[in-house]
Amino acid sequence: MRVEGAGIVGPIDQGAARRAEGRLRIHDGYRLMRILTAMLLVVTLDVTNYLDTGSAVRYLILIVPIGGTVLLRLRRPSTLIRRPAAADRVLFVLMILGLLGSVYGRLQLGTGSTALPVFVPMLIAFLHVFTLEDPTEGEVRKLLIAIAAIGLLYVALNALANSGYAPMLQESRSFRNSKVLYIALGFVAILMAKQRFRLFLFICLAVYVFLSYPSATSAMVSLTTLITMFVTRRGGSNTRVWIVALVAAIVLVAALFNFNRSIQVADDYFLTVGKQNNTNTRLALWTAGIHMFQSSPLIGDVFSGETTVEVARRAGGGAPFKNPYNNDYILFAASGGVVGLGLLVLWIVLSERSALRRYRGFVRAGQRYHAALMRALLVGFNGWLTAATFNPLFQGMARSVTLFAIYGLMMSLGEPAPVAGAPPAPRVLRPLLT
Repeated sequence: MRVEGAGIVGPIDQGAARRAEGRLRIHDGYRLMRILTAMLLVVTLDVTNYLDTGSAVRYLILIVPIGGTVLLRLRRPSTLIRRPAAADRVLFVLMILGLLGSVYGRLQLGTGSTALPVFVPMLIAFLHVFTLEDPTEGEVRKLLIAIAAIGLLYVALNALANSGYAPMLQESRSFRNSKVLYIALGFVAILMAKQRFRLFLFICLAVYVFLSYPSATSAMVSLTTLITMFVTRRGGSNTRVWIVALVAAIVLVAALFNFNRSIQVADDYFLTVGKQNNTNTRLALWTAGIHMFQSSPLIGDVFSGETTVEVARRAGGGAPFKNPYNNDYILFAASGGVVGLGLLVLWIVLSERSALRRYRGFVRAGQRYHAALMRALLVGFNGWLTAATFNPLFQGMARSVTLFAIYGLMMSLGEPAPVAGAPPAPRVLRPLLT
């Protein structure tokens, strides 16, 4: 076959033809990532907070990513799947344990506030296993820009809510601590996409959001963002990770041994910024959760019991009220014991290790947009985990969807392209029934 153009006649370069076809064809990994990104957009636009507080109908939103994945497989039938990562396997065990306990609690024990919002959204974390192709650099660039736009949309809505000009937004809890990670995620995505004007606009809006609602969660998520950016700087090594882990451990131990002083620091912060101090309420909730853990430290109630607890608003009195533990790690300890909390922490560690390994691989391979998106997603992932220390994130379905959509996006980026001298990448595909 011959082709004519620009006065040149010659045989078609078969390699170039295949590359052109690859550029035109949409890869299934990219299709899934678009669906997961759309889930982040839906959560951002849920200004009524229906996904967190609505009826059981809200679970139907999971049909979108699950049904989309089924359609992807029907388009290209195959007996192959991606080899599940170690983090996938640990999360799968945790999900099965939690789902069995939650369903048993609802059907047999009459549990009202079950852990279903924690475990049902975990299903979307495994959808990447059913894709066979990694997204291209061009496709990942589009995703990076889309996530940057979602972050900008969220911070704009948050600023509008805090301004008081939109009463419906102001009354919504969608623009409080539980979703502050969208600001961190959007900031890094815009920064990595090098959109200077949008970055300037984003920073102005983010500063206004913090000044109008100066929560301690926002400050901690900002600190986590800086730490993640430090760990993922080009030329970094595992030494940075160990340094950060060591410093964090020292700070945590010091805070625990100087508990009263730590409480005083928190009180001083709220007094300085003029924000309501809910420290006593949080301590009461955390104490109740720790007592639950002590009553059954190994396995808890296997997630079959209530995920809320009744406490007084202040020590020694005040009207009692029911509330989540306001700390997701205490939730897992109280409801799942050492086993439940251990599985959660192990999944986090394995996810971080996998994401950092592949991020550095993308950098070595020159896959700029893969590295940029992985860095932004890591910031969002770590921001979520930080906010969960002071807020009941897992108990809102939209917030759980956010975490597992981010995890699915990180895993869907695939393995780095091979580079001379680099260790061999793990085997990617395997038969479905082995």
